[in-house]
Amino acid sequence: MRFFDSNVIYGVHPFKPSQFCVPNIVSLKEHLRDACIDYALVRRYEQLQGGVILGNKQIAEDIKDTENLWGMWSIVPHLTNEIASPADICSEMREKRIAAWQLCPQSHGFPFHYRVLYDYLFLAQAVAIPIFVKVPGEVASVDMLNVLDNFPDLAFIISLSDVWPADRFIRPVLQQFPNCKLEISNYLIDGAIEEIVECFGPTRLIFGSGFAESHFGGQMLAIKHAAIDEASKDLIASGNMLNLIKGIKYDI
Repeated sequence: MRFFDSNVIYGVHPFKPSQFCVPNIVSLKEHLRDACIDYALVRRYEQLQGGVILGNKQIAEDIKDTENLWGMWSIVPHLTNEIASPADICSEMREKRIAAWQLCPQSHGFPFHYRVLYDYLFLAQAVAIPIFVKVPGEVASVDMLNVLDNFPDLAFIISLSDVWPADRFIRPVLQQFPNCKLEISNYLIDGAIEEIVECFGPTRLIFGSGFAESHFGGQMLAIKHAAIDEASKDLIASGNMLNLIKGIKYDI
C-alpha cells in the first residue's frame, strides 16, 4: 500500500513549536522516508505567518527538484497583487509542481465570501484545482456552504481543525456536493471511515496526517486496519489524491 500524505506542514512557526522540529525540506524528506510516506502535498508555516508572497515562493523553491512532492499555495484576493492573477496562475502552478490551494481567510484577513475570491473560485471550478479548507479554524461552515452554493462543483478538501465529531456537518456536504472530500487527519471516530465508505464510497476520503503537528502513523494505521476492502484502502491512502492531481487542467 502506498501513502500520499495530503496534510503536511513544516518550516518555522513564529509563535509556537510544532510537535516535531522540521525547519526545512531536507528534514522533512528524512521524516517522510522514515515513515514510509511515498508522496506528499506540502506547505510551510511561512505561508500562514510569514506572508503569502514569501511562503508561496519558499514552497515552490523547496520542491522544484523532487518527483514525489507537490506544493500547496495560499490564495488571497488578487487585487492586492500578492500572487499570480487568475489568468497566469495555472501556468505557474504547472511549472512549479503546485497541485492545490489553501484558503486561510482567518490568518490572511479577508472574508470568506464567493465575491471576494470570485475569479479564483471560477477558475478552480473550471480546471479542477483541489482547494483545502480548515473548518472551523480558518473557515466557518456556513461561509463554506455559501461558497459551495455559488460554485457547487468546486473540489473542496475539508480538514477538521479539532477532533470533535463533525459528521452532522460533513455528511450533508458530502451528500450534496459530489466533488467535496474529507481529509482524515482529525477524523478520529471509531468506525467512521467504514461508515463514510458505506454511505458515499471510498473516493470521498483523503489520507492526511497533520504532520508536523501530529505523527504520520495514526491514520496510516486506521486505514490499514479499517473494515473495508483493499481497493478502497488504496484509494484513501493515495489513489484519490493522485487522481485529483491528474485531473487538474493546467492548459485550459
